[in-house]
Amino acid sequence: QFLPHDYIGWAWAAVSTLGTLAMVWVGVHATRHSSVKASPWWPFFLYWWGLGACDILLIWVFEIDDHAQIGLLILLTTALGYVQFGALFHWFIGAVGILIAALAIAAFLLVPAFFYLAMAILGGGLLIASGLWIVYSGK
Repeated sequence: QFLPHDYIGWAWAAVSTLGTLAMVWVGVHATRHSSVKASPWWPFFLYWWGLGACDILLIWVFEIDDHAQIGLLILLTTALGYVQFGALFHWFIGAVGILIAALAIAAFLLVPAFFYLAMAILGGGLLIASGLWIVYSGK
């Protein structure tokens, strides 16, 4: 929100990539030291990287160069992933995906000047809060 427009997309991509890699490392490292047998992490990892590859292809094929549109595409892809996981595992995950999609589109269309701030809240706050709810509720 407070960086020059040309740098926001690159900064967000770099921070998101570092955060993703850090969370994968934490997840893999934590399951090695746990007495509970966890499901294999690599199918989930490949699934999300596959969605990311589809986003890269869509950006390339349709020549999307607006950072806000790229951010919306990534948020909608994340929402799609949550809806698909919700169909497989628990309805709450799908509901979070639908909420992310609705709020992302509303922010993009209604308050474009604050879209990056909304993206941070949706991409960070809502996903972290829903993850904590899932972990602590035992769902």
